Amino acid sequence: MEFADRLAFVDQTGQPLNDRIQQVLRRLLPELRKRYPLIVDDVVITEILEGAGQRIADRERRFGPVKNLQGYASVIVRHVAASRMRHASMRVEQAALDADEGHARLTALPSKYCIS
Repeated sequence: MEFADRLAFVDQTGQPLNDRIQQVLRRLLPELRKRYPLIVDDVVITEILEGAGQRIADRERRFGPVKNLQGYASVIVRHVAASRMRHASMRVEQAALDADEGHARLTALPSKYCIS
């Protein structure tokens, strides 16, 4: 089973969002991953999509159904993701190196000490 198939988004009270919103958010997953390749954690991806879904549900509760839900959701997902990318925790994650790259950079540094 693919990651997107297992996603179920909930509102602020823990109740599932309606199926219409759920399906649109699942379809936006590839676009989100393509636009923000630095977000690799599935939990963060889920939080972004869920946050967007909650905003959409709130808007529909106040003003009625969104006519072009796919387009509207795409914009909301981008806004939530961009906001998330500005958080300090994401800046630390973006600046971090993976183990192989970190090792390569460390071994390339000149040493002040000679171990014999």
